[in-house]
Amino acid sequence: LVFADPFDNGSWDECGIDRFEVRRMDSLCVASDTLFSDRVNFCCSDVGRETMVVFRAYDWSGNFNDCMVTVEVQDKIAPSITCPDDQTIDCDQGYDLNNLGLTFGNADVIDNCSETQILNEGVTADVSQCGVGNITRRFEVLGQDSSVIKSCKQFITIRNTTTFNPGNIIWPLNYEVVDVCHAEDLDPQDLPDLYNYPVFPNQEACTLLGYNHEDKMFTSPGGCIRIERYWTVINWCGTNEIGFDQFTSPNPQIIDIVNMMAPEIAPADSLFFESINISCLGDTVEIERTAMDDCDFLSWTYQVYN
Repeated sequence: LVFADPFDNGSWDECGIDRFEVRRMDSLCVASDTLFSDRVNFCCSDVGRETMVVFRAYDWSGNFNDCMVTVEVQDKIAPSITCPDDQTIDCDQGYDLNNLGLTFGNADVIDNCSETQILNEGVTADVSQCGVGNITRRFEVLGQDSSVIKSCKQFITIRNTTTFNPGNIIWPLNYEVVDVCHAEDLDPQDLPDLYNYPVFPNQEACTLLGYNHEDKMFTSPGGCIRIERYWTVINWCGTNEIGFDQFTSPNPQIIDIVNMMAPEIAPADSLFFESINISCLGDTVEIERTAMDDCDFLSWTYQVYN
């Protein structure tokens, strides 16, 4: 709201000035501003454009004269921006890094003239593979020339307060096989599901799990091979001081090779040896036998009668 006096730039009359009045050439702000009054209104719609007003001076006798005045309306009040509050969440709480406003809210911008402002959001995420870290959101109100008018930041802290429950681990089951001869054919990748690797059906979002195994070989009760496989699971997103948690299977996984097929000895005819020793002393004879088996390792024994 501007009174008429500021539009005067030295008006005079030989009998004296009585009063000033002013009116707008348009009714962009208030419809009655097109009529002469001691004041006139300007509004945000005038910002950035030249507005023409008619300035009138009266003398004491009621005589008047008019002139045109160009008014430039400037917006001197910068917009205000309010960031959403800083937040701390647990790493198992989901969020979309490309749409953080859905979870953590957005900035509020208030301006005296414009209801729509150019609002730019920049995101800096320092989050580990365990889902723990910090996210910084910077909101900027930009001018028409893309310069930053006002800005604020929101800090999001992501913590891991969840302890992995080793009771959720399903350790590989014991396994017995009859069609294998060698222990190297029983590596985990050679075994069926439930017998090959640990399983984590209820794996938490804040875990990064790995596993390893160590084998010990023994002779099984049936005379074949028994493997005792000791499993270890590591959670690289542990909460202790060393940064990871380690869990060992309560009992080793037992893998037995059971061979139910006996070897077959190839039949041989009776052998006769003729001695050329005239004194009939004993001598060495060589007897060779062959056998077939589903496994390629055989152990021979023999016994001499009479």
